[in-house]
Amino acid sequence: MPRLLALFLLLAATLAAAPLNNAVADFSTASNPNGNWSYGTRIPDFLDFAIKDPSDPSLDYWMGNGGLPRVSLNTTASSILADNILHPTDYLNLIPNANFHAVLRWTAPAAGDYTFSGAFRLHDNTSHGMAALISENDSTLLLEHIFSSYLEEQSFQFTRTLAAGGFVDFVATSHNGQPQVEDFYIWEALGVQLDVSSAAEVPEPASCTLIAAGLATLALRRRTRART
Repeated sequence: MPRLLALFLLLAATLAAAPLNNAVADFSTASNPNGNWSYGTRIPDFLDFAIKDPSDPSLDYWMGNGGLPRVSLNTTASSILADNILHPTDYLNLIPNANFHAVLRWTAPAAGDYTFSGAFRLHDNTSHGMAALISENDSTLLLEHIFSSYLEEQSFQFTRTLAAGGFVDFVATSHNGQPQVEDFYIWEALGVQLDVSSAAEVPEPASCTLIAAGLATLALRRRTRART
């Protein structure tokens, strides 16, 4: 019975922990949008990047005209430091330009409650300052954080109720220290990690009870057979 209980607890924990989407694991240059993800910018409306550059074997990225802004992923087995920018393997890098943000967008495939958990981290060791923004449906600002030091990290976790097609944007922009975000051209990078989970992924209490009852019944049958 202890083994069966341990198996049940492991199964429940696995189901509860499994994310619907992971920004790093899901990243692909095969298409944009990519499932629930989109990689783009705002001018001022959101625009998907249409350009990908396969010339760098170490980095996959979607980008705007002229190479910036962009969203990139280090596809090697170890971190890369190039042009003062750190490219780790467990973060996407968001790199804005003089006029436009770099944006990672997640769009809800169905109505429901979704939990977003992750972190932003400054990946430019000569940065003059960057800002991270999280917004819902272009109308609700959920987070604004100004970074001032290399490898400074800002974690986040929140749950939002979204309609089908509702979206949350994770935005990187250069920042000059003013109260409002203002862009200027410096080659800077802000890393982002992100898991998205749905309440539907976690078994309902009634379902868990049924599973437990089933395991208990199985254990009872095994005991009965052992006695006979």
